[in-house]
Amino acid sequence: MTTDSRSLVATTERFAQYLDPESGVVTKPEGEGWDDFYGDAVWRSSWLFASLLAIRSGEPATYERLQREQGLDVVQGEHFLRFFRDHCTGGDEWKIPKNDSQRFSGDQLAPLLYLVSSVYAYGSDAAKAVARDLLQRLIGLDERIGALSSSSSGTIRDNQRYVIDINCRMYDIDYLSGPRRDVCKGSFSAALKANNFMAQLPWEELATMDDYSVFNALAVVSVACVKWGKDDDDVDAWRSNYRLHADRGWGPSFRIVAGRSLEDSSIEDYYTAHITREMDNDIIMAQRPHRYLKGDFGPQLKGGPGQWLVLDYVILKGLRLIWG
Repeated sequence: MTTDSRSLVATTERFAQYLDPESGVVTKPEGEGWDDFYGDAVWRSSWLFASLLAIRSGEPATYERLQREQGLDVVQGEHFLRFFRDHCTGGDEWKIPKNDSQRFSGDQLAPLLYLVSSVYAYGSDAAKAVARDLLQRLIGLDERIGALSSSSSGTIRDNQRYVIDINCRMYDIDYLSGPRRDVCKGSFSAALKANNFMAQLPWEELATMDDYSVFNALAVVSVACVKWGKDDDDVDAWRSNYRLHADRGWGPSFRIVAGRSLEDSSIEDYYTAHITREMDNDIIMAQRPHRYLKGDFGPQLKGGPGQWLVLDYVILKGLRLIWG
């Protein structure tokens, strides 16, 4: 499909238009003003497919709607996982599919771990085998290098190791134990508390300076929810760090994870929500809480020339089902 035909009207669009057939990754739009087509592909793909798995398990009718109207299927997520494993995790550095310029970072890892946990809870045996292999490769990389890539943001930190260990325990893989695990758990809890502390700052620009990473923290808290459930004492304490974000208007994803009320109709509004390139450089609004705070983001745009479907409906639905 050409760029012109893809950008005519909303009725010609589907979420599946962003899927790359060869790799299964979720790309950015192919339209005027958009670039770095495969940038953040692991991040975007992991958020979408983790959510889709939860939807298939928790709301089959919604999943069938997404299949029928939007062209989405969990098989596409399995394809992405296999491609990523086979083409991007060899050697001493993980890579972004079809993108040689961007270095793999912790912000890519967070939703990938969310996807791995969702595969364990809701995926096929074949997908679980791939996810298990990815975890083993990740552990090997940590033991050899201690980093995902040569980027400064590619260092594997103790708070991330704890989330890796949560997944490893799902898949019966030995990773952390004893005092070492306690240290990593403490680092994880401290990182989430730091997010809460930053949100308390009276200067909005400072409070939201790392909002992309704060949004991705919702993925790792959700990993813990998949493993132990929302009523676990630790899980409840971890999610409570984001109640301030929810109450201050950081967006609907924060309301769900924090346990604040959110009407189903508010999620449904995102089914046809669109964005323009002038508004942002990606198709997941939830990653930019500062734009929610400024009133720039929401489901108001409903399609037209220069507008592109966002993926937030799937992500919000998935979070709602995981958190009950």
